Amino acid sequence: MKIKQVLLATFLSVILGTNASMAAENAGAVEQQGLSALKAKRYKEANKYFAKAALLNPRDASYQYYASLSAFQAGDTQTGRAALSRLFLTQTSHSPYMNPALELQKRYGVNAHSYYALKNGMHTVWSRRQMPLKIYISNGLALPEAYRGKNLNVPQLNELQDWLKKPGAIQSLKLCPGYQSGFASQVKSGLGEWSWAMQERIITFQFVNNPVGANILVFWSPSFPQPSQAGQTLYLVRNTETRPVIIELRTDFSPYSSAVASQSIRNAAAHEFGHAIGIQCHSPSSGDLMANWQYWSEGSSYHITENDKETLRALYSVQPHQTF
Repeated sequence: MKIKQVLLATFLSVILGTNASMAAENAGAVEQQGLSALKAKRYKEANKYFAKAALLNPRDASYQYYASLSAFQAGDTQTGRAALSRLFLTQTSHSPYMNPALELQKRYGVNAHSYYALKNGMHTVWSRRQMPLKIYISNGLALPEAYRGKNLNVPQLNELQDWLKKPGAIQSLKLCPGYQSGFASQVKSGLGEWSWAMQERIITFQFVNNPVGANILVFWSPSFPQPSQAGQTLYLVRNTETRPVIIELRTDFSPYSSAVASQSIRNAAAHEFGHAIGIQCHSPSSGDLMANWQYWSEGSSYHITENDKETLRALYSVQPHQTF
């Protein structure tokens, strides 16, 4: 039986590798047709070729760049912006196409664009079959001390995920020091920042009272390793098994006031939910919700920006490497 499984896995890897190679070759041929049309100033025709190439290989910067350029030159601003967003989403600042893309953005007056949002180059989203995402916000429950508020490695996170699946495990958790009854409503308020994504049907989510079967679990911790840290998101990706994403939020904001604490929890919840739905990196723009800012330095209020929106739109418009 094991031999058959190995042979099957080898066969599938060869087939998938061959398909990927053929797709890359086909995309390259289509791109050449697009470049010829672009040189002849047949912009609409060129855009069709580049859009097709980008569909075959969505994380290739050249396809997205030329898809954007040809769309703008054809007068199709919406398509041009979308292709630019996919480029910014999948390319780091070291990409040779980054500066030309920024120049294109400036030339055509695009005020907002996405930012790099992949972890180790891997593109991860929730699948449609998992919608609406079920979110369980615990009433002040803290994870066991061995895991609470810590930067867990993969074996530790595996351990925690296995423990959470045990009957009665979550019900056995204790109240987190510093938790206040109004904190849960602040979490809901923070997650409301992403309600626009439901209106656009990018994702859908709902709050549930039972942790069993929930996709996202919210727990609490008095503190984190970094003094300014107010939350963290933990997850393991296993395409063969759906495991919940864990969000932990801070409860101790002393010596700041309760008003600062409430606002900070709202900020942190909104930010961490962005990570939980697939934005795995931080925005380089300090004003964005997904920037790596200090949540509670002054109790400031943070909100979704157009950059954040463009990033999520791009994230769910490209075929992912894997799903949560």
